[in-house]
Amino acid sequence: MKNNPAVLIIDDQDVFDLIKPLISKTLNTTQLIHCKNHEDAMSYIASDQQADIIFADWSLTRHSFMESVRSDLENHNTPVVIMSEDSKIKNIVLNEIESKSTFFLAKPFLKKGFIKKLTKVLDVMEHRRKVRLHPENTYLLNITLNDKQSIALPLVDISIDGCLLRVPLEVSRQFYIYQKAVVSINIEEFKTRIDGEIYRIGHDRPIPEKRDSVLLMIKFNGSAKQNDALQEVIDELGKRW
Repeated sequence: MKNNPAVLIIDDQDVFDLIKPLISKTLNTTQLIHCKNHEDAMSYIASDQQADIIFADWSLTRHSFMESVRSDLENHNTPVVIMSEDSKIKNIVLNEIESKSTFFLAKPFLKKGFIKKLTKVLDVMEHRRKVRLHPENTYLLNITLNDKQSIALPLVDISIDGCLLRVPLEVSRQFYIYQKAVVSINIEEFKTRIDGEIYRIGHDRPIPEKRDSVLLMIKFNGSAKQNDALQEVIDELGKRW
């Protein structure tokens, strides 16, 4: 979880006062945004701001809010915890709202139950961060070394933490451990750049008989903005690959 995440809470004042200290302590955050009604919640989503987690009372939000969140560029993958006193709403959340990032929490809840649900959301978010994608087709990533030299290399796999590339043996001497690198991703309609450094250079074991290439691992160390952009790319490509 990133530092000081933004948490949007759509509920009445009593519920906000109850869960505010629990969220602040668990997530170590001061960014808690409170919306008391549907209109304020819709305004937040329309303002191009990104929430890292959303807690929403169903009676105040309903389908229109969820449709807005899931179609919003900044928040369409944001975990949403729907809260309701009506147990029938759980079926709507789990069946009708098609998203692995949508959860249900029954009201009234104890503090222990709320923390348990929040922990589950965090576990899902961490699992999402660890997803590694292996493209079925050939895609090239452009690597810029030391702000000067650029080379396009085939992508083997990619995650939020780094990428693995195949390097022809004849150009492999251009790379060395800890070398700074900027990775330009231009795959289908998705484009972004992220800072990194070369973490490992090793044998290309799937085709050892050829011995004409090596594997290059680049570890990403981009800014929060770069990481968010990369996560969006990985989420979208993950639906296709």
